[in-house]
Amino acid sequence: MADTGTQILDDALGSIGILEPGDTIGASGSSEAQSYATEALRKMNSIIRMDNAENLMIPARTRKLITTSSQSYEYTMTERPIHVEGISYKTDNGGDIWLRRMDIQYFESIVVKTVVSWPTRFLYEPTFNVGTMFFDRTVASGKQFTMVYLAPLTELAAITDTIDTPNEYIPYLEAETAILLAGRFNLAVPAGVARKAKRARDIIKRRAGRLRIRLSQVDAGVPTSKMRRPNIEIDV
Repeated sequence: MADTGTQILDDALGSIGILEPGDTIGASGSSEAQSYATEALRKMNSIIRMDNAENLMIPARTRKLITTSSQSYEYTMTERPIHVEGISYKTDNGGDIWLRRMDIQYFESIVVKTVVSWPTRFLYEPTFNVGTMFFDRTVASGKQFTMVYLAPLTELAAITDTIDTPNEYIPYLEAETAILLAGRFNLAVPAGVARKAKRARDIIKRRAGRLRIRLSQVDAGVPTSKMRRPNIEIDV
């Protein structure tokens, strides 16, 4: 079971000597410590969410049905996927048609984008707080697509929330939060905390390296036995 923000802060503050063993951030009696700790944890969680902290986190692959709300070739999403692997729609006989990928140069070179029909290509841009999907043709309102994408991590609303990361990444979050807090309290970073942060980051980077290789193969249209996925034609 993943830790809550409070549990991570207790471990981080304890590791730099701000909390005594058995104490919790909620019972520490220091509003200053609570404020600093909460801000440090949110900052670390935001760093992880920012394009997955240089792809340090291995995100979940998700399938989602999206419906266009208006007639347009530009669709504003309600979230910000890290990476969109493919988009498809169903034909009248129940078959799946997968769209090809296009880059921004191809999209801008399309002179007439107002032809209303099913699109053949898509471009995804992870804009500031939500994603934007562009099609090569105007899509009528109410059309449905299936999107396969890598899901983003969720924002930490309160320190009592469960942290939206895999359990094995919790040590990294604890150690890096402790390092931020040590600087805030003008304390030296304990050697054990620094070793924990480096060890946890090295483990994540090794795993993320394997993920980046698979994603680069997907973007290049290279089939891989390690990633089972639909036969999506990619034309960049």
